[in-house]
Amino acid sequence: MKLNFRKISALATSALMTVSSVGFAAAANYPQPFVVGGTADVAIVYGTGSGVSTLDIIQAGNVQSNLQSNMGSAGSSTSGSSVTGETAELFSGGTKIYINDSLNSVKNVLTKSNLPTILKEESFSGNVDATITQTIDIGSNPKIQFKKQPTSSDDPDYGLTLSTTTANYIYNATATFSKAVAFNHSDSEGEGISLFGQTFTVGSATDATNLVLLQSAEKLSLDSDSPSQDVTIGGSTYTVELVSASDSAATVKVTNSAGASESKEINEAASKKVQGITIAVTNADETNLKLSASIVAGSEKVTMSDGNEVTIGEDDTVIDGATAYFTGGTSNLTKLVISVVAPESDEDALKAGGSFVDPVFKSFKLDFSGLNIADDSSTRETISISTSGDDKLEIEFTEHRGTEKNIMFAKNTTPSFKLISDDDNRNITVFESQVIRYNEYVVVGNEDQGYLLKLSSVNNATTGTNNDRVKFTDVFSGDVYETTWNTEGSGTVQVGGKSYTVYLTGAQGIANEAYDVRINYPDSSAAGSAVIFPTIETEKGSKIALYQPTTINITNWDWGALTANKTATNILSTLRLPDGDGYTDVTVEPASEQADSGLWNFTVGSTTVSL
Repeated sequence: MKLNFRKISALATSALMTVSSVGFAAAANYPQPFVVGGTADVAIVYGTGSGVSTLDIIQAGNVQSNLQSNMGSAGSSTSGSSVTGETAELFSGGTKIYINDSLNSVKNVLTKSNLPTILKEESFSGNVDATITQTIDIGSNPKIQFKKQPTSSDDPDYGLTLSTTTANYIYNATATFSKAVAFNHSDSEGEGISLFGQTFTVGSATDATNLVLLQSAEKLSLDSDSPSQDVTIGGSTYTVELVSASDSAATVKVTNSAGASESKEINEAASKKVQGITIAVTNADETNLKLSASIVAGSEKVTMSDGNEVTIGEDDTVIDGATAYFTGGTSNLTKLVISVVAPESDEDALKAGGSFVDPVFKSFKLDFSGLNIADDSSTRETISISTSGDDKLEIEFTEHRGTEKNIMFAKNTTPSFKLISDDDNRNITVFESQVIRYNEYVVVGNEDQGYLLKLSSVNNATTGTNNDRVKFTDVFSGDVYETTWNTEGSGTVQVGGKSYTVYLTGAQGIANEAYDVRINYPDSSAAGSAVIFPTIETEKGSKIALYQPTTINITNWDWGALTANKTATNILSTLRLPDGDGYTDVTVEPASEQADSGLWNFTVGSTTVSL
């Protein structure tokens, strides 16, 4: 993902996927100067005749089609815009932006050291001489997420999730002045100012409330002796002529390069659109000897007021999603902030390959080039979940030892799905010390020591343990793990280098399916500690947990016996939940002295809730 403020880039990543480029970068000027403000001023010329390639006319047509596609939309946000010029990445060499991270999790502000052109230190000479320091403050709300976006009807996809509320801004473009500037002062009006790589002139319509800036403007002094002057605005040439003047207004004529002209009367401290460009009259004068006027000619008028959305043009069209904030007001301005959010709810996500061009200055953009692991990269992996029939789900993946399997893991038993491994409704156990029966599955270990096992053989002999048997078969590798008995009904099995305690109950001679087998995990050696939803690591490092809603009997979670006075000897005290890097422990304890009172405290870190 990239934010392009003449180039800002940032990277979003996860253990599996990262954004190849996210950051700010400078936005290219194309299609200007050929198309400016949606209006074209260009002719496509190609050669004909002997010796001229027929490709010329084809390519001329391509250029014409491309420029035509920009008519009426120049300067708007684009998708897949090219990134040119300087770029600032939003990540660092050692720290990435991971999936579900906020955009500012690595870098939260950009300065001139990141973007020396867009954010360079500028100066303004008006009623005072002030230095302008420029920064881009990145919001905490934008996040790299996988979900249905930008609308709920879209298919789930990775994207930079944005917001339409100012409290959750994408970024704040901030200009801080070394001295308080009175922009509504006569010495400031008509003066040039550069903000975020864009050149403006302070408009004469600036007052105690509104700061008016004319983009790409030129300052002219016209009178009866020199009534006209050529200017270049947005790459096009115009002739600006003073037709008449009074002490409070001037009539100005503008002629474009095609010879079309238009005249309008404009009051002092006001502006109007004349023949496609904005003309502002700073001062007009009429004497017996001479007519004169001070004029500013620009391509567009931008109006800002504290706490309100920025507007553009003579009709004050609102720029959705861009709000201005002043410190000190226009008569004493020390800081100008343009806070930017998504313009609409159906545009509140930036998908891979898309760009968000700053709507006010249009000189930088936020680019999201995509995940840094290509779809066909050898570092990517596929974890497939698919249906089997009309009531079952299967999962296919390659586990950490490199073996790929497709297994059934869930079935609709009406009214809910459960962890079931086959059509005979055999369970998959994912909670420590729960009953496992013949041909059922159990997940043991965690992460790269996680295994899916099948109870493949079980028997309890009449006397002794020599003929007792509990064997597990590794679903992925096919390896068989056999229990070694220590005493009657209790033994150990070695899986992945770890020793698990195995308990067997059931009389001799009963059906295999009638025996109860339970496993105690070494990762929860403390009394009253239990692992739930252990994970199996994939070949590329993903952690897969098989989950289902689980009811836990806190006072008898591992099926031990209660004492006569109902003081449990095996109360659940710690629930261990895999978190992708080991476990997160949930402490469980009675909220009163009596364990059977029904009220329990659950504590994670410093947070406690009672149930």
